[in-house]
Amino acid sequence: IDKGYPQYVGAIVAQGYSWPVGIGEQLELKYLIQLEPGITAPIRAGDRLGHLAILYQGTTVAKLPLVADQVSHRGWLGYKLGVFLDNFRQLLLRELGESSGMMSNLVWLLMILGGIIAAAATGQIDLVAKSIVSGGEQAITLCLALVAVLSFWMGIARVAEKAGLLRVLARLLVPFLRPFFPSLRDDDEALKHIVLNFSANLLGLGNAATPFGLKAMRAMQDKNSDPDTATDAMCTLLVLNTAGMTFIPSSVIALRAASGSQDPTATVAITLLAGVVATSTGLVADYLFRRLRHRVAKRGKHKWH
Repeated sequence: IDKGYPQYVGAIVAQGYSWPVGIGEQLELKYLIQLEPGITAPIRAGDRLGHLAILYQGTTVAKLPLVADQVSHRGWLGYKLGVFLDNFRQLLLRELGESSGMMSNLVWLLMILGGIIAAAATGQIDLVAKSIVSGGEQAITLCLALVAVLSFWMGIARVAEKAGLLRVLARLLVPFLRPFFPSLRDDDEALKHIVLNFSANLLGLGNAATPFGLKAMRAMQDKNSDPDTATDAMCTLLVLNTAGMTFIPSSVIALRAASGSQDPTATVAITLLAGVVATSTGLVADYLFRRLRHRVAKRGKHKWH
Protein backbone atom coordinates (compact mmCIF):
# COMPACT_ATOMS: atom_id res chain seq x y z
CA ILE A 1 0.00 0.00 0.00
CA ASP A 2 1.43 3.34 -1.08
CA LYS A 3 -0.62 6.33 0.08
CA GLY A 4 -3.80 4.25 -0.01
CA TYR A 5 -3.20 3.10 -3.58
CA PRO A 6 -2.39 -0.55 -4.33
CA GLN A 7 0.70 -1.26 -6.37
CA TYR A 8 0.74 -3.78 -9.21
CA VAL A 9 3.84 -5.99 -9.08
CA GLY A 10 4.50 -8.57 -11.77
CA ALA A 11 6.51 -11.73 -11.13
CA ILE A 12 8.82 -13.22 -13.77
CA VAL A 13 10.87 -16.42 -13.90
CA ALA A 14 14.56 -15.60 -13.47
CA GLN A 15 15.94 -18.56 -15.42
CA GLY A 16 14.95 -21.04 -18.12
CA TYR A 17 14.37 -24.78 -17.86
CA SER A 18 14.38 -27.64 -20.37
CA TRP A 19 13.09 -31.21 -20.23
CA PRO A 20 14.00 -33.95 -22.76
CA VAL A 21 10.99 -35.21 -24.71
CA GLY A 22 10.99 -38.10 -27.18
CA ILE A 23 9.32 -37.99 -30.59
CA GLY A 24 5.57 -38.40 -30.14
CA GLU A 25 5.82 -38.24 -26.34
CA GLN A 26 3.30 -36.10 -24.48
CA LEU A 27 3.97 -34.68 -21.03
CA GLU A 28 1.39 -33.38 -18.59
CA LEU A 29 3.15 -30.88 -16.36
CA LYS A 30 1.67 -28.91 -13.49
CA TYR A 31 2.92 -25.65 -12.03
CA LEU A 32 2.82 -24.38 -8.45
CA ILE A 33 3.73 -20.85 -7.39
CA GLN A 34 5.10 -20.50 -3.86
CA LEU A 35 5.77 -17.04 -2.44
CA GLU A 36 8.43 -16.17 0.13
CA PRO A 37 6.96 -15.57 3.60
CA GLY A 38 7.02 -12.06 4.98
CA ILE A 39 7.27 -10.07 1.73
CA THR A 40 7.02 -6.38 2.63
CA ALA A 41 7.10 -3.10 0.79
CA PRO A 42 8.95 -1.51 -0.81
CA ILE A 43 9.51 -4.10 -3.58
CA ARG A 44 12.05 -3.30 -6.26
CA ALA A 45 12.64 -4.87 -9.64
CA GLY A 46 14.72 -8.02 -9.28
CA ASP A 47 13.74 -8.72 -5.64
CA ARG A 48 13.10 -12.41 -4.97
CA LEU A 49 9.40 -13.18 -4.49
CA GLY A 50 9.43 -16.99 -4.32
CA HIS A 51 9.74 -19.82 -6.79
CA LEU A 52 7.82 -21.67 -9.49
CA ALA A 53 7.70 -25.44 -8.93
CA ILE A 54 7.25 -27.71 -11.96
CA LEU A 55 5.59 -31.04 -11.14
CA TYR A 56 5.53 -34.20 -13.25
CA GLN A 57 3.33 -37.07 -12.05
CA GLY A 58 3.16 -35.46 -8.61
CA THR A 59 6.93 -35.13 -8.25
CA THR A 60 8.71 -31.77 -8.26
CA VAL A 61 11.27 -31.86 -11.09
CA ALA A 62 12.41 -28.23 -10.96
CA LYS A 63 12.18 -25.07 -8.86
CA LEU A 64 12.70 -21.80 -10.72
CA PRO A 65 13.19 -18.51 -8.85
CA LEU A 66 10.53 -15.82 -9.19
CA VAL A 67 11.64 -12.19 -9.04
CA ALA A 68 9.78 -8.90 -9.21
CA ASP A 69 9.30 -7.26 -12.56
CA GLN A 70 9.22 -3.50 -13.01
CA VAL A 71 7.06 -2.08 -10.21
CA SER A 72 4.21 0.13 -11.35
CA HIS A 73 2.99 3.18 -9.41
CA ARG A 74 -0.18 3.90 -11.36
CA GLY A 75 -2.55 4.92 -8.60
CA TRP A 76 -5.91 3.33 -7.85
CA LEU A 77 -7.55 4.17 -11.20
CA GLY A 78 -4.49 3.14 -13.21
CA TYR A 79 -4.22 -0.08 -11.23
CA LYS A 80 -7.87 -1.00 -11.83
CA LEU A 81 -7.61 -0.11 -15.52
CA GLY A 82 -4.46 -2.21 -15.86
CA VAL A 83 -6.09 -5.23 -14.19
CA PHE A 84 -9.15 -4.88 -16.47
CA LEU A 85 -7.03 -4.67 -19.61
CA ASP A 86 -4.91 -7.64 -18.54
CA ASN A 87 -7.99 -9.76 -17.86
CA PHE A 88 -9.59 -8.69 -21.15
CA ARG A 89 -6.39 -9.52 -23.06
CA GLN A 90 -6.20 -12.99 -21.51
CA LEU A 91 -9.89 -13.63 -22.21
CA LEU A 92 -9.51 -12.45 -25.81
CA LEU A 93 -6.45 -14.60 -26.42
CA ARG A 94 -8.11 -17.63 -24.86
CA GLU A 95 -11.33 -17.31 -26.87
CA LEU A 96 -9.59 -16.56 -30.15
CA GLY A 97 -6.93 -19.21 -29.55
CA GLU A 98 -9.57 -21.95 -29.47
CA SER A 99 -10.14 -21.54 -33.20
CA SER A 100 -7.74 -22.09 -36.05
CA GLY A 101 -8.36 -18.61 -37.47
CA MET A 102 -7.14 -16.58 -34.52
CA MET A 103 -5.61 -13.80 -36.57
CA SER A 104 -8.59 -13.43 -38.93
CA ASN A 105 -10.98 -13.29 -35.95
CA LEU A 106 -8.85 -10.59 -34.37
CA VAL A 107 -8.86 -8.56 -37.60
CA TRP A 108 -12.66 -8.80 -37.86
CA LEU A 109 -13.05 -7.79 -34.22
CA LEU A 110 -10.83 -4.74 -34.67
CA MET A 111 -12.74 -3.73 -37.81
CA ILE A 112 -16.12 -3.99 -36.05
CA LEU A 113 -14.95 -2.11 -32.96
CA GLY A 114 -13.28 0.52 -35.16
CA GLY A 115 -16.51 1.07 -37.07
CA ILE A 116 -18.56 1.45 -33.89
CA ILE A 117 -16.04 3.88 -32.37
CA ALA A 118 -15.91 5.94 -35.59
CA ALA A 119 -19.71 6.12 -35.74
CA ALA A 120 -19.88 7.21 -32.11
CA ALA A 121 -17.17 9.84 -32.61
CA THR A 122 -18.98 11.37 -35.62
CA GLY A 123 -22.41 11.32 -34.00
CA GLN A 124 -23.81 8.67 -36.34
CA ILE A 125 -24.24 5.82 -33.90
CA ASP A 126 -27.79 5.32 -35.19
CA LEU A 127 -26.31 4.01 -38.45
CA VAL A 128 -24.79 1.09 -36.53
CA ALA A 129 -28.22 -0.15 -35.42
CA LYS A 130 -29.65 0.31 -38.93
CA SER A 131 -26.71 -1.51 -40.49
CA ILE A 132 -27.08 -4.43 -38.08
CA VAL A 133 -30.75 -4.89 -39.00
CA SER A 134 -30.33 -4.43 -42.76
CA GLY A 135 -27.14 -6.49 -42.83
CA GLY A 136 -28.82 -9.36 -41.02
CA GLU A 137 -31.72 -9.35 -43.49
CA GLN A 138 -29.35 -9.33 -46.48
CA ALA A 139 -27.25 -12.14 -44.98
CA ILE A 140 -30.30 -14.39 -44.49
CA THR A 141 -31.55 -13.68 -48.03
CA LEU A 142 -28.13 -14.41 -49.51
CA CYS A 143 -27.75 -17.64 -47.50
CA LEU A 144 -31.13 -18.95 -48.65
CA ALA A 145 -30.26 -18.21 -52.27
CA LEU A 146 -26.83 -19.84 -51.91
CA VAL A 147 -28.33 -22.96 -50.34
CA ALA A 148 -30.57 -23.52 -53.36
CA VAL A 149 -27.90 -23.01 -56.02
CA LEU A 150 -25.14 -24.84 -54.14
CA SER A 151 -27.44 -27.77 -53.43
CA PHE A 152 -28.14 -28.14 -57.15
CA TRP A 153 -24.50 -28.02 -58.28
CA MET A 154 -23.22 -30.13 -55.40
CA GLY A 155 -25.96 -32.64 -56.16
CA ILE A 156 -24.88 -32.84 -59.80
CA ALA A 157 -21.26 -33.31 -58.73
CA ARG A 158 -22.29 -35.95 -56.19
CA VAL A 159 -24.19 -37.89 -58.84
CA ALA A 160 -21.11 -37.76 -61.04
CA GLU A 161 -19.01 -39.08 -58.16
CA LYS A 162 -21.40 -41.95 -57.45
CA ALA A 163 -21.50 -42.79 -61.18
CA GLY A 164 -17.74 -43.34 -61.09
CA LEU A 165 -16.73 -40.18 -62.93
CA LEU A 166 -14.32 -39.24 -60.13
CA ARG A 167 -12.46 -42.56 -60.42
CA VAL A 168 -12.38 -42.35 -64.21
CA LEU A 169 -11.04 -38.81 -64.09
CA ALA A 170 -8.44 -39.90 -61.54
CA ARG A 171 -7.17 -42.68 -63.82
CA LEU A 172 -6.90 -40.23 -66.72
CA LEU A 173 -4.93 -37.74 -64.60
CA VAL A 174 -2.37 -40.20 -63.21
CA PRO A 175 0.02 -39.92 -66.23
CA PHE A 176 -0.29 -36.12 -66.09
CA LEU A 177 0.35 -35.70 -62.34
CA ARG A 178 3.02 -38.39 -61.85
CA PRO A 179 5.88 -36.25 -63.33
CA PHE A 180 5.15 -33.49 -60.81
CA PHE A 181 5.73 -35.94 -57.93
CA PRO A 182 9.01 -37.68 -58.83
CA SER A 183 9.66 -38.65 -55.21
CA LEU A 184 6.42 -40.69 -55.14
CA ARG A 185 7.16 -43.05 -58.01
CA ASP A 186 7.32 -45.94 -55.52
CA ASP A 187 4.49 -44.70 -53.30
CA ASP A 188 1.27 -45.60 -55.06
CA GLU A 189 -0.82 -45.03 -51.92
CA ALA A 190 0.09 -41.35 -51.54
CA LEU A 191 -0.13 -40.71 -55.31
CA LYS A 192 -3.58 -42.30 -55.44
CA HIS A 193 -4.92 -39.95 -52.77
CA ILE A 194 -3.27 -36.96 -54.48
CA VAL A 195 -4.94 -37.77 -57.80
CA LEU A 196 -8.32 -38.24 -56.11
CA ASN A 197 -7.87 -34.93 -54.26
CA PHE A 198 -7.08 -33.08 -57.49
CA SER A 199 -9.94 -34.77 -59.34
CA ALA A 200 -12.46 -33.88 -56.64
CA ASN A 201 -11.33 -30.24 -56.75
CA LEU A 202 -11.77 -30.20 -60.53
CA LEU A 203 -15.39 -31.29 -60.09
CA GLY A 204 -16.00 -28.72 -57.36
CA LEU A 205 -16.27 -31.39 -54.65
CA GLY A 206 -14.40 -29.51 -51.95
CA ASN A 207 -15.86 -31.64 -49.14
CA ALA A 208 -14.76 -34.82 -50.89
CA ALA A 209 -11.32 -33.41 -51.76
CA THR A 210 -10.37 -32.59 -48.17
CA PRO A 211 -10.24 -36.19 -46.85
CA PHE A 212 -8.17 -37.30 -49.86
CA GLY A 213 -5.73 -34.44 -49.27
CA LEU A 214 -5.36 -35.31 -45.58
CA LYS A 215 -4.79 -38.99 -46.40
CA ALA A 216 -2.15 -38.04 -48.96
CA MET A 217 -0.34 -35.82 -46.44
CA ARG A 218 -0.47 -38.57 -43.81
CA ALA A 219 0.90 -41.16 -46.24
CA MET A 220 3.78 -38.86 -47.20
CA GLN A 221 4.51 -37.95 -43.58
CA ASP A 222 4.77 -41.63 -42.62
CA LYS A 223 7.72 -41.98 -45.02
CA ASN A 224 9.25 -38.59 -44.28
CA SER A 225 12.81 -38.95 -42.98
CA ASP A 226 12.62 -35.46 -41.42
CA PRO A 227 9.17 -35.11 -39.79
CA ASP A 228 9.76 -31.42 -39.00
CA THR A 229 10.34 -30.48 -42.67
CA ALA A 230 7.84 -30.67 -45.52
CA THR A 231 8.90 -32.87 -48.44
CA ASP A 232 8.94 -31.77 -52.08
CA ALA A 233 5.74 -33.72 -52.74
CA MET A 234 3.96 -32.05 -49.82
CA CYS A 235 4.85 -28.61 -51.19
CA THR A 236 3.62 -29.57 -54.67
CA LEU A 237 0.31 -30.84 -53.27
CA LEU A 238 -0.10 -27.59 -51.37
CA VAL A 239 0.46 -25.65 -54.61
CA LEU A 240 -2.24 -27.66 -56.41
CA ASN A 241 -4.76 -27.08 -53.62
CA THR A 242 -3.93 -23.39 -53.31
CA ALA A 243 -4.34 -22.74 -57.04
CA GLY A 244 -7.83 -24.26 -56.85
CA MET A 245 -8.43 -25.10 -60.50
CA THR A 246 -11.99 -26.36 -61.02
CA PHE A 247 -14.38 -27.12 -63.85
CA ILE A 248 -17.48 -26.25 -61.82
CA PRO A 249 -16.97 -23.17 -59.59
CA SER A 250 -20.10 -23.79 -57.52
CA SER A 251 -19.53 -20.96 -55.06
CA VAL A 252 -19.02 -18.34 -57.79
CA ILE A 253 -22.10 -19.53 -59.68
CA ALA A 254 -24.17 -19.45 -56.50
CA LEU A 255 -23.01 -15.94 -55.55
CA ARG A 256 -23.75 -14.57 -59.03
CA ALA A 257 -27.19 -16.19 -59.04
CA ALA A 258 -27.98 -14.84 -55.58
CA SER A 259 -26.94 -11.36 -56.69
CA GLY A 260 -29.44 -11.42 -59.57
CA SER A 261 -27.06 -12.16 -62.45
CA GLN A 262 -28.78 -12.85 -65.78
CA ASP A 263 -26.13 -15.45 -66.65
CA PRO A 264 -24.55 -16.90 -63.48
CA THR A 265 -22.36 -19.33 -65.47
CA ALA A 266 -20.84 -16.64 -67.71
CA THR A 267 -17.59 -16.62 -65.73
CA VAL A 268 -17.01 -20.39 -65.82
CA ALA A 269 -14.62 -20.19 -68.79
CA ILE A 270 -12.59 -17.28 -67.42
CA THR A 271 -12.52 -18.92 -63.98
CA LEU A 272 -11.15 -22.12 -65.52
CA LEU A 273 -8.57 -20.10 -67.46
CA ALA A 274 -7.51 -18.29 -64.27
CA GLY A 275 -7.21 -21.64 -62.50
CA VAL A 276 -5.06 -23.05 -65.31
CA VAL A 277 -2.76 -20.00 -65.21
CA ALA A 278 -2.51 -20.10 -61.40
CA THR A 279 -1.82 -23.84 -61.36
CA SER A 280 0.79 -23.60 -64.13
CA THR A 281 2.54 -20.67 -62.45
CA GLY A 282 2.53 -22.42 -59.10
CA LEU A 283 3.95 -25.65 -60.52
CA VAL A 284 6.69 -23.80 -62.39
CA ALA A 285 7.65 -21.86 -59.25
CA ASP A 286 7.57 -25.08 -57.22
CA TYR A 287 9.89 -26.79 -59.73
CA LEU A 288 12.35 -23.88 -59.81
CA PHE A 289 12.54 -23.53 -56.04
CA ARG A 290 12.93 -27.30 -55.70
CA ARG A 291 15.87 -27.30 -58.10
CA LEU A 292 17.42 -24.30 -56.34
CA ARG A 293 17.00 -25.93 -52.95
CA HIS A 294 18.65 -29.17 -54.06
CA ARG A 295 21.49 -27.30 -55.76
CA VAL A 296 22.24 -25.26 -52.64
CA ALA A 297 21.94 -28.35 -50.43
CA LYS A 298 24.50 -30.18 -52.57
CA ARG A 299 26.97 -27.34 -52.27
CA GLY A 300 26.49 -27.46 -48.50
CA LYS A 301 26.27 -23.69 -48.14
CA HIS A 302 22.90 -23.56 -46.40
CA LYS A 303 20.36 -25.83 -44.86
CA TRP A 304 16.89 -24.95 -46.05
CA HIS A 305 13.77 -25.50 -43.95
